[in-house]
Amino acid sequence: MSPPDGIIEHMFDMMTTAAVVDEIGTAARAENIACARRLAAVAELYRRREVPVEDGEGRELWRIDPWAAVAAEIAAAQSITPGAADALLHNAVCLHQRLPRVAAVFAAGDVDFQTVRMIVTRTLLALEPEVMAAIDAELADAIRTWRGLSVYRTQIAVDRIVERHDPEARRRAESSARSRFVDIKTGSKVAYLTGTLLTADAILLERRLTAMARSVCDDDPRDADQ
Repeated sequence: MSPPDGIIEHMFDMMTTAAVVDEIGTAARAENIACARRLAAVAELYRRREVPVEDGEGRELWRIDPWAAVAAEIAAAQSITPGAADALLHNAVCLHQRLPRVAAVFAAGDVDFQTVRMIVTRTLLALEPEVMAAIDAELADAIRTWRGLSVYRTQIAVDRIVERHDPEARRRAESSARSRFVDIKTGSKVAYLTGTLLTADAILLERRLTAMARSVCDDDPRDADQ
């Protein structure tokens, strides 16, 4: 429902300038809290739909897997594209499975989604659960003090914490980033595609291609690989 004419233009007429400034901060915090709640709901939906590996016999014959099903539900609920829903699901699951303490800071409204998304991406190559827990704990304490930092300085701060707990994660990230490529070689009837991508990009690409392959009609003679 659209607001009555003139409501938005005059909603601050009775407020002092200081109160308007306070409202900006309050609204920003409320936006963070609402976004955190949305991602928590996305992670919870995936938890409820996820099928344990031991119960997944025959899943190679499924027309759609739990991840794609949840992404479709997210897309429909928010009227967003499948790709946007997939990215949101990826961030929500990584945040709540790998960074629960950062998720708690997010839920309190003390950090925005842009920073959370960057933290998720820059901690992907920390693999050991104990190391990841230590990174999560230090990040949760640190990010409250990062307000006003530029994106670049925030990235540096995250990387320093990751490197302090897992130096190899930083080296893996730098090595992988430097060596990534995509190569297409054409033949007479088919082409050959090879490449190396960042982990997050590869996960999203694989899921997108899988969703596309499963979107064809039942009478399509090609198998999933084709």
